[in-house]
Amino acid sequence: MPINFTVVPVEDAEGSGGGNSSSSVAAVGEGNRPVSLGKIFRVEEDDDNSQGPHSGDDGQRESSPFINTDDDREHYYEGKNMALFEEEMDSNPMVSSLLNKLANYTNLTQGVREHEEAEYEDGVRRVAVMTLLTAISMSAIATNGVVPAGGSYYMISRSLGPEFGGAVGLCFYLGTTFAGSMYILGTIEILLIYIAPKAPMFENMSNNMRVYGTCCLLLMALVVFVGVKYVNKLSLVFLAWVVLSILATYAGAIKTIIEPPEINACLLGNRSLKNYMFKTCAKTAVVKNVTAFTELWSIFCESDYANATCDEYFTLNNLTEIQAIPGLLSGVINDNLWGEYGPANTNIEKKSQPSVQVQDSSGDTSMPYVSNDIATYFTLLVGIYFPSVTDISFVVLFGACIEGVVLRDKFGYSVNKTPVIGILAWPSPWVIVIGAFFSCCGAGLQSLTGAPRLLQAIARDGIIPFLQVSVGKMNAYVTLLCAFKVKCRQTTK
Repeated sequence: MPINFTVVPVEDAEGSGGGNSSSSVAAVGEGNRPVSLGKIFRVEEDDDNSQGPHSGDDGQRESSPFINTDDDREHYYEGKNMALFEEEMDSNPMVSSLLNKLANYTNLTQGVREHEEAEYEDGVRRVAVMTLLTAISMSAIATNGVVPAGGSYYMISRSLGPEFGGAVGLCFYLGTTFAGSMYILGTIEILLIYIAPKAPMFENMSNNMRVYGTCCLLLMALVVFVGVKYVNKLSLVFLAWVVLSILATYAGAIKTIIEPPEINACLLGNRSLKNYMFKTCAKTAVVKNVTAFTELWSIFCESDYANATCDEYFTLNNLTEIQAIPGLLSGVINDNLWGEYGPANTNIEKKSQPSVQVQDSSGDTSMPYVSNDIATYFTLLVGIYFPSVTDISFVVLFGACIEGVVLRDKFGYSVNKTPVIGILAWPSPWVIVIGAFFSCCGAGLQSLTGAPRLLQAIARDGIIPFLQVSVGKMNAYVTLLCAFKVKCRQTTK
């Protein structure tokens, strides 16, 4: 049977809670009519919510994913403006508020495991949606029409505003400018070491880099100054040879299964030697039935006599020849699977080779030991080989085909000053040498072409006031400015 409840109003003895007293009086004035439970609980919820965000409700704070969810100003500007700075909230997009929401996640425990899993799944969905929308937006901007000079700067500045676009554009310009200097240095390095080894004018390689690098820079700047269409025509030739070099490397790796290259590396004990400095990997040789001392004896000993004083490591250890490229089926990948990193100017050694160790002579440059050109560590190798799929596949092929001491020889000193990839490639090492030369040369031209156009786009938008001078006629002058910055970078090397 139905039961009716009657609410009897009771006045507060201390006189507090005026809202409750007035409601009670109203109830009295209505003649003590029955009131439903839903109205009673609704009134209680309204009273709880009227206490404000600072009522100490821990449950509400724990359920919020952000730290500063009780900021009235943030709620006021949310969904209205998106400004970069606080004083610009009335006029500009509030990117800072958006980034604040994305970044200020609390690291406190969120309570029940189910709630944490739900929030994690929700976060994954948001990231996936943001990535999808970003990719679609960039595709729409890039394919809807011709993107003016500036490339990625143009898309970022038109999407996120000139503040973000200017910051990214300036860093991109400086990076492209300095990358041009690195490409020019790579071009000269290949030219002086492999193509024309007799061309250096100075014993110090840095001075040769400065002289030949300046000449190469002026030549490239002249090509860029004449017109971009010539750079585009040359880039097709460079690209074709680079693709040919990649295919030659894969072909050479496959060929090692049938017939590995007959190129040997010479080891003294377990240390790799620069075999372009001698012809025979032995201490003595029999010539016309007469035992004679080899060039290695002359390098490590004071005279060509049997009682001559020789280097201690040379005296205690024997010379061994090993195959530089055993091939894919040799199982050398098991030895190369674990990294051997070391500081610069340390001797490259084959750990599994027996040797008698003596006092370290890594700093003695007169000895023909192959040493690490730079300090090697895992993150550096990841930074070099990770950017493209072809590099990752090359890492596997090199580790499966090439002996470890030869693989760590940057300039190929242990294989007669031939690039290590060159001795692996088929049909000739010159395919790799010319491909590397064209690759560095083409990348340098693209850097000298792209950096001025990027700076011109930044100047046209008026982000940097002193660059906003004769923007329409700036391309030639900015090219010279870019070339000058590259030259300054070269002189510091």
